[in-house]
Amino acid sequence: MFQPASLKGDSPTPIDEQIRKKYLFLYIIIIILSFIPCSLFEYTYYVFLWNDTTIGLFFLLLPFNALLLLYILQFSALLISILFLAILKVLHAPKEGIFTREIYDKDYFYWNLRNLV
Repeated sequence: MFQPASLKGDSPTPIDEQIRKKYLFLYIIIIILSFIPCSLFEYTYYVFLWNDTTIGLFFLLLPFNALLLLYILQFSALLISILFLAILKVLHAPKEGIFTREIYDKDYFYWNLRNLV
């Protein structure tokens, strides 16, 4: 199969590795912010169900709690990512066209940041 000479035998990468390494903290921020709704949910779960009268209900609902916690984590990560994409759109609006594949080109840089989020 034909492969462009610009790739030099490497597989195409959707995100420039220089940007991925430089903005690793963005991944970490999204993950940390996604755990905030999970921790609030767990706090209310323990507060309302961890007492002498409802301890049985606490253990009965524990598997459903774990499943619901996964869905809350995914949904909150999605919402945080949408928020970051909106901020990136305000900073630099996406444009159509052909751009140079250099990190110093603003359009290419913000395309990589949106792809990273």
